[in-house]
Amino acid sequence: MTIRKEQPKTQREDEELSFETPSSQEFFHKKIDQQWILLTEVLRREIIERSDTRKALLSFTTKPVSEMLPRDLLATVAHLDDRVAKLQERYHHELDNALDAPPIPEETMQPDLRAAAQSLTQPEYQLAVQRYRYARDVKMLALGAELLETKDQKLEGGVMRLPSGIEIVMDPEAASEQRDLLDPLHWQRRRQLKDRVYEITVQGRRYILKEKKTAQHTDTKEHGHKPGRTSQAEFAVAKEFHEQGSVERDHIQVTWERPIGCVTFTDGFQFSIFEFAEGLQDGQEADIMLRGSIIEHRDVFEKEYQDVLVRLPQLQQHPSTIPYASDPRPLSAIGKLLEKITGKKSETSLLSFRDYAALKAYRLRQQAYELLRDTMLARGYTNSDVDGYAFRVDTERVIIEIVGFDFEYFEKGDADYIQEVQTRIRDDRKVGGGFFWQLPHTFSGLREVTKVHQAAYLALFEREGYVV
Repeated sequence: MTIRKEQPKTQREDEELSFETPSSQEFFHKKIDQQWILLTEVLRREIIERSDTRKALLSFTTKPVSEMLPRDLLATVAHLDDRVAKLQERYHHELDNALDAPPIPEETMQPDLRAAAQSLTQPEYQLAVQRYRYARDVKMLALGAELLETKDQKLEGGVMRLPSGIEIVMDPEAASEQRDLLDPLHWQRRRQLKDRVYEITVQGRRYILKEKKTAQHTDTKEHGHKPGRTSQAEFAVAKEFHEQGSVERDHIQVTWERPIGCVTFTDGFQFSIFEFAEGLQDGQEADIMLRGSIIEHRDVFEKEYQDVLVRLPQLQQHPSTIPYASDPRPLSAIGKLLEKITGKKSETSLLSFRDYAALKAYRLRQQAYELLRDTMLARGYTNSDVDGYAFRVDTERVIIEIVGFDFEYFEKGDADYIQEVQTRIRDDRKVGGGFFWQLPHTFSGLREVTKVHQAAYLALFEREGYVV
């Protein structure tokens, strides 16, 4: 596939723009990304400095996101602004021709851009993904232009409505951040983390920006995009959970990301801003830190460890231990002699404290997720997108904190349905030997999961009040 305007071309130009190998494809897409970033940075500065450039951007506040929006922007601005025009000419053989390529047919976009990948070549699909991302950049630039044109307008009661119809909502408590935070012209840095998620830096502080997911994003649901909450609704639900949904129990803490504000355009494009949560970890990283903290604070967990050791002989006969191997660490001759003399089982023959700490850390992480889900249900919500959380570990207090985020698919359920879900979860937990009680065969901290480990895991459930 060659992306360029139909016109006479040299052999060198053909070689630069054709996609004959994966490496040349990757190079081309990276190159046009770099050119777009440089061009829009110049345009951002021109918007700040020139009134005519700002005014030219205002019409884009109401134009819908489309593949051709970036091309339309350059066509509108280039004849007004020499710096933009010169860059457009310099990038003619790559970026300009890429923006001018025909869009994906509407019927191919059903139900969403992700599905369109089945009907397109990889270069065609990648270009469409880039151009939709560029189109959303255009909306950001247009917002910045209008905010600068209406710089005397203030947030009243946390709300601002611009002449174009754009509505800005902001947490009144975030007064220090105010307009700069929601004005793309004041963002010092923006880095894409996921399909709809960016990290932005404003006045030296980091924040998370989340666009409302649409059919033009790529990280949609498996069987087609399903519209979630609006950014305003996501902001409102996040505010409710941040202010009222925190819970602390034993060695577990549930918290939620803090929403700052949101912006809604009349064409449907919208985004929300959240405070950046420092030090987040995935589950495996959290397990490792928590295990180390448990070992360091052994005195806090010694009684539970001894109680688990007492239950091991019997629980190793439990049906749920059948899939696991026998303990691969036989006692040495000295160990057997010590057992005979003292009459006490060695840690090695049963369960070392280090292995107990790995099991306890794993179980605490599972409990943290359960508590987060129970908290959501207790507030009357369900969520069809269940991976919106990460962890932090307080090693001094031996606490695992689970931080909930991504409220896009949180839905209020009626009381009967919520109760039904809660009952089903409780019943699932009571099924002895079921998936809920099964350890994975490998996980952080244990080289090989054995019958002893599974028995110890069951003992932890017993101590929580379950009948195993």
